[in-house]
Amino acid sequence: MFISNKIIIKLRAEGKNVRGFLRKSNKYTSELEKTGDEVYQRDFFNLEDLKKALDGVNKVYFSMSLNPYYVDAYALMIEACLEQGYIEHFVNISDYELDNMIFENMSSGEKKANVIPYIKDWSHFICEKRLEHSGLNVTNVWATIFVENPIILMLPLQGLSEGKLFMPLKDKRVALIKNYDLADAFSIILMNTKKYGGKTINLAGKKLLNGNDIAEGFSIILGKKIEYIPVEFDSWTEKFISFIRKHKDSLTAIHLDTISRMVGNGFYDKDVTPILREILGREPQDFNE
Repeated sequence: MFISNKIIIKLRAEGKNVRGFLRKSNKYTSELEKTGDEVYQRDFFNLEDLKKALDGVNKVYFSMSLNPYYVDAYALMIEACLEQGYIEHFVNISDYELDNMIFENMSSGEKKANVIPYIKDWSHFICEKRLEHSGLNVTNVWATIFVENPIILMLPLQGLSEGKLFMPLKDKRVALIKNYDLADAFSIILMNTKKYGGKTINLAGKKLLNGNDIAEGFSIILGKKIEYIPVEFDSWTEKFISFIRKHKDSLTAIHLDTISRMVGNGFYDKDVTPILREILGREPQDFNE
């Protein structure tokens, strides 16, 4: 919800009318209402509610946390948009790994083994393909790992209290992206349909960071020396991912397991493109900002 909240505030500052659609109140609801935004709290899986939520709307930003009904939600939203008939732009936040999830690669034995060996949940792929074939003017944004992702900010907390950063990065790197930058980028994309509509945009953070770089960033933030300690993935999974699977939900655990493996195997260790900087019109934020 943090990204969606910041997008709404940015759009409101630009004089845009915004309607937030959510299933239940949360800590951001009152903040949105204070800005004068419409907050429409209804059942996302009720087509009548979806129809009402889209009344008078011409652009949609869609974001949803993983859950067992993720694909259902996308299918219903797409149908509601098509029935409404005047959605100019549908902006979808997707996953960075879809960069390599090409049908030819995934259906070819050798390429499949090399390209996408860790995917256990296909929700993002299925939903993105459904959008592509819908006829809507869609912008898919493939965003790399957020700085605010649990594998960066939540799971290492215990070790950080002891001055150590335990992560399964090995010697690999990842260009982490700040939620603040991502929210700004989505706001700009939504306000520039002619420029970004119909495109797939691959967004990564300011620069590639290895484990030592991330530890240095935490050192600056916390005001004390943090040492990066690379750990084997199996022990990481046993300590952290299994805890999430037990106390949260299996889909979140699967997702975090997937991206953790991909980080450690270099999937995100790619040259950083200037796309985010070009969209923002400024330098993206550093990890420790």
